[in-house]
Order: sequence, then structure tokens, then C-alpha cells
Amino acid sequence: MSPEGAGISNLEALERFRAAFLEFIHDASNALGEADTEVDRVQVWLDGDQKIHWQQEFRRRSEEVARAKSALYRKQLTVSSKDRPPSAVDEKKALKKAQARLEEAETKIKRIKHWSVNLGREAARYKAATSSLAAVLDRELPAAAETLKRAIAAIEQYLHTAAPDLRHLLGGIPTLEGAALAPTASLASMKRSLAAEPEDETESSGEGQTDDGAPSPESGGAPPPSEESRP
Repeated sequence: MSPEGAGISNLEALERFRAAFLEFIHDASNALGEADTEVDRVQVWLDGDQKIHWQQEFRRRSEEVARAKSALYRKQLTVSSKDRPPSAVDEKKALKKAQARLEEAETKIKRIKHWSVNLGREAARYKAATSSLAAVLDRELPAAAETLKRAIAAIEQYLHTAAPDLRHLLGGIPTLEGAALAPTASLASMKRSLAAEPEDETESSGEGQTDDGAPSPESGGAPPPSEESRP
């Protein structure tokens, strides 16, 4: 590792990623919430407004049919001056139109009931399928964003920490070069010592003897016997 640092020099990319990550969480949560709201709104619209509206229309149009039938019946009972029933073409057209409007109201009510049941079933399936996504958006992703925030803060603190001076820390430890030379110097010293040992032993063995091999007085040995003491 370089003594100047670990090579991390720019936190802007991490900050931009975290900002985009938080924006995604916000947008996804809003989209999921809007979808849930829209499903609920359509369900209320079907079960509430549309159902009530077409039930009221059914009653009103039923009354229109009844009035059209009464008008046609009265028209048919009317006797003209020529002793023949008057024309009831307009009343028949009005009755036919009222009956068509009533059938439309009946069809609307049936469709509302059908789609209300289907929408409730599909809405339950949709919410069950998106519940795991909602849990991730509510808990796991915000926790991940918080973890990323702490990591960025830790890296920023690291970048502002001065690198240690390795030469100062290793000042009392032999360098690799010195450690490599030490065995060589010891081996050379050992060779010189071994080369000097024979000469030392020779000098030590010759010490305390005269030229004829007799011990010298300085060596502390016994003097040679005199001629008188010889047998």
C-alpha cells in the first residue's frame, strides 16, 4: 500500500449515487402509494358513486316507462270525431325510448356489480403481490441508504487522517539490506578465526621447551638431572 493513502480520492461519485438512491426510494414509494390510492378510488367509485347513480337512474327511468305506457293507453282510449282511434305513433316512440333507457340502466347496474366483484378480487391480489416491495421501500432500502451514509463518513474521515511515517516507525528495526549482510559478515569472521587456530596451537605446543625438546625453566617443568645424580 502506498504511504500516501489507499487511492480513494473522490467521494462525489458515492454522494451522487446515494442521492440518486434516495430519489429512487422516494419516487418508487410515491408511485406505489399512488397506485394503491387509484385502486381504492376506483373501488369506491364503483361501489359508491356509480352504483348509487345507476340505481337512481333505474328508478327514474322506470317511472318514465310507466308514464309513457299511461300516455299510450290514454291515447288508445281516445275516440276521434270520425269514430276511429287516433294515431298513437308519438306515444309509442316515447314508450320505446323510455324502455331502452330503462334497459340501459339495468345493464349498467349488472356491469357495476360484476366489475366491483372482479376489481375487489384483483385489488387484493395486487396488494398481496406488492406488499413485499412496500416493505423493502419502507425499511430495507432506507436502512441501506443510512449504511451508505456511514460508510461515506468513515471514508471521508480516513482521507483526512495523515498517513504514518513508516521510516520513523521502523527506525529501530534492522533494514532488509543490513539483515542480508549480517550472515555474510559473521561467516567471514568465522573463517578468519578458524584460519588463525593452527598457528595459535603451534605456538602453544612449542612454549616451555628448549631446542632439544627439554622443558625450559620458564615453563615451570622439572630441570634435567645432573651428571652426579645420574646412576
